[in-house]
Amino acid sequence: MQTKLFLLTFLSVIIFYHIDSVAQNATILDTIPKVTQVELNSEQFFIEDNYKGKKYLFKDGWLYFVENASSYISGVSIYKIRSDGTDKQKIFTSEDSFNLQDVEKGWIYLTGEIDDNNNQRVVIYRIKIGTTKLIKLNNIDSKNVFVYKDKIYYTVSEKDKFHTDIIKSIYKMGIDGSDNHKLNDKEYYSFYISDDIIYAKTFSGKTLEKMDLDGNLIDATNISVDQFTVSGSKIYYDDYGTIGVINTDGTGRKTIDNNERKTNLFLLNGKIYWSSERWNVKLKGFVFGPVGASYGYLYSLDIENGEMKVLYDDTPVRMDGVCNGIIYFRKFDEKQEQVFNYKMKADGTNIKRRGF
Repeated sequence: MQTKLFLLTFLSVIIFYHIDSVAQNATILDTIPKVTQVELNSEQFFIEDNYKGKKYLFKDGWLYFVENASSYISGVSIYKIRSDGTDKQKIFTSEDSFNLQDVEKGWIYLTGEIDDNNNQRVVIYRIKIGTTKLIKLNNIDSKNVFVYKDKIYYTVSEKDKFHTDIIKSIYKMGIDGSDNHKLNDKEYYSFYISDDIIYAKTFSGKTLEKMDLDGNLIDATNISVDQFTVSGSKIYYDDYGTIGVINTDGTGRKTIDNNERKTNLFLLNGKIYWSSERWNVKLKGFVFGPVGASYGYLYSLDIENGEMKVLYDDTPVRMDGVCNGIIYFRKFDEKQEQVFNYKMKADGTNIKRRGF
């Protein structure tokens, strides 16, 4: 594998703009409907279009996290560390770029980019923890990967001549790559799996369809969503700045609008966490990764009482994960034009540089 150097040119100016004062307010107005009977599990992420993977994953007492080689050289290492901060172990490293999808029964599931015969695509791999053999599971462009009950579900994109996604279908295969097939002939942007039900966002973006694990339609809910997650009998969603909750049967919809675009939303213990999209930051030197990555401030929303709290608003930051009661985020240092890893408790206290 060869080391890839990427020289990306992009915005050289950080764009600041005024945000409506309601986004600055730490408490949502009393007129917002109260959400009751909240059914939540442990931390969950909101799925979004072209979801690529996790930077942090907490499972079975271990925190798994991803470190990129640098801002201008491709390459990745994946580590695991115990919840008390001890026993850090490197479990995967590569000179190419990979995204962490899941860890199940001693296996790491990854996605990585390949390019042969000018056919660039992202495919799914797995590797047994403690070994170095990377096993490719499929050979088609894959996004929105879910490992669920010994099966892998993902979306496949068909592209036009300009490499723009025009059709997305949901596929399913065994965890060893066997029996790889399309679930049905419908088009979807993204999906989430909960309690043996697939919730799929239609290509129009205006409907969530429910289907069984074989792709058979159960029913549909007319709701416009950008990012969403499902827990118990509730669907939690963000629709380009509007946070809402609705029952999985389509009833009891309640919305909260704070007029600000959000990114990287997470659900934990009755609260939704996110970082806002306010600025495109300019990093020093070469940049590897998405052009114009958005940074903003960190917030939490108590679904039960409707209270919104500003957790961090000193400098531009970007949420990376909420795991085991800890928020992990990147903090942009304007003077050094660099990004550093930080963490804090879920209540916004004990902010410090990440020590591992």
